[in-house]
Amino acid sequence: QEGLVLTEPGEKLFYRVPEVIANLAKGSKNNFVKARITLQLNDRETEKKISDNLPLINNNITEYFHTIAVETIQAPDGPNKIRNDLLTLVNKVIEPKKIKAVLFEQLLTQ
Repeated sequence: QEGLVLTEPGEKLFYRVPEVIANLAKGSKNNFVKARITLQLNDRETEKKISDNLPLINNNITEYFHTIAVETIQAPDGPNKIRNDLLTLVNKVIEPKKIKAVLFEQLLTQ
């Protein structure tokens, strides 16, 4: 279930974005990715910015996955590269707010 998730103590804020299923960059096979992504937020104002821009964020995440190959995801540093790229992508959409981190609950390829 997507949306804001609060955790205690210290009220850490997380936002689950809708599950992403996207074709990967064309190669010799028709590969796709299935990802469940959670964003760690700095404050509740960031949550409002995420909610207000969620369609654009989802679109940009899907388009991002269309540009990468399955080998990128499966590389030893692949998830970290993707995490950093998505952090930048989301932060550009919600400027001047920023998220703390991108977390993968699931990152599957076929």
